[in-house]
Amino acid sequence: MNNELKENSSVINSIMRGAEDKIHSLTGLNVTLQVKLNETFIGDDETISKSLKLFATCWNVDPDDLYEKTRKRNTVMMRQILFHYIHYKYPNIYYSTIARHFGIDHTTVMYGIDCVKNYMAMGDDLFNSFYNLIKQFYYCKVSCKR
Repeated sequence: MNNELKENSSVINSIMRGAEDKIHSLTGLNVTLQVKLNETFIGDDETISKSLKLFATCWNVDPDDLYEKTRKRNTVMMRQILFHYIHYKYPNIYYSTIARHFGIDHTTVMYGIDCVKNYMAMGDDLFNSFYNLIKQFYYCKVSCKR
């Protein structure tokens, strides 16, 4: 995100919160507004980067390894799990946004998400080793905060 946009984001957020409150007072509906610029919501790249860093820490790999243009099974599978996580945890982030962040085509992201569903159904051992680390790591982070 460029500096000018960062400086104006608090103003934009303030206006949006006011609009949300006005909509709620007029209609009784609870809405959440988001700013979208050039097919990307403000903060989407930051969300993807934070998720990537969290997963890389959990898997004890360099975050840059997940950006590598490689067909190594471990790297590909970790990236696919990350795509799956982002897609389900942040459904407002488009496939194309995730793809652009990794420098790939959006169909690769879609395919990766489908692969994770298949790995879950098959009980793939390598997948389970990566996936269980994430579950344990995430569970610990969440339960330790309470």
